[in-house]
Amino acid sequence: MWQWLLLSLAVVGVLALVAWFLSQRRVSETVLRKVVHPRTGRVRRVLVRRPGLRAKLWFEPDSHSPTKFVVKCQGDPDAFTVTRLPGEPVHMTEAREALLELGLDLEKCSWEDIVKAAQ
Repeated sequence: MWQWLLLSLAVVGVLALVAWFLSQRRVSETVLRKVVHPRTGRVRRVLVRRPGLRAKLWFEPDSHSPTKFVVKCQGDPDAFTVTRLPGEPVHMTEAREALLELGLDLEKCSWEDIVKAAQ
């Protein structure tokens, strides 16, 4: 009888430890979030959220082409999580890495591809 009680307490302890460990984990993936215009319902911006990224990074549709987009940022160059590629601004390198994690290529994807990848 005591053996079953000790075994059940051990199982409950292990489950509590696993639940605590899972709650302490940080999100380790890139997430894109849509910002929608309240009246028209059109996506006007897609925000990039990555672990460790302290700068603001987002995509906006290009005003001259319906398929192209613009990468914009706000923050220090030290607030990004990637090291800058030679000849490329650090926010473009961060955007390239974020899209690669989602299976998109910065040079080949369109605005619609980014909107589809966003939540």
